[in-house]
Amino acid sequence: MIKTRESAARSRERKL
Repeated sequence: MIKTRESAARSRERKL
């Protein structure tokens, strides 16, 4: 299971 890009994208959207 590779969910590093999705996790990073969600973390960046939360900081927006």
